[in-house]
Amino acid sequence: DSQRVFGAFGGEVLAVHRDNGSTAWRTRVSSSAEIAGAVLVVGEGIVLAPVTNFTVALDAETGEIRWTYLAPDDKGTGPGSVVLSTPAIAGGRAFIPAWGPSVSAVDVQSGAVAWTWVPPDSGAPRAGTTGVAVGGDTVYVTGWT
Repeated sequence: DSQRVFGAFGGEVLAVHRDNGSTAWRTRVSSSAEIAGAVLVVGEGIVLAPVTNFTVALDAETGEIRWTYLAPDDKGTGPGSVVLSTPAIAGGRAFIPAWGPSVSAVDVQSGAVAWTWVPPDSGAPRAGTTGVAVGGDTVYVTGWT
């Protein structure tokens, strides 16, 4: 683990070498959104970068984009927001929370969606999931209505 990964201005994710601070790679993942470094998650060879209503998986060593995941519909308003959500990586899957609300399990290698969980409609005009944690075979979800 010789690199550290950061969100940067201009919709970029960059990795720097820990020993000297030089840039290992830099990848633009959005032309219109800033990348919040606090929500970048690294694991199993990928970096997950939530951007507005989609999540990008980058190769952790090269910065190459491996796949992009578009969040499910948010109550008829278009894809749900992932920008304020914190994903998790475990057991070969990326667990991606989104407003709408939903949590999707995505294969880290292919980007294929294995499943999507949507809670029963609470009747609230807005709702979302903002974080996930994985312990053993259980996915824990933080949500709001």
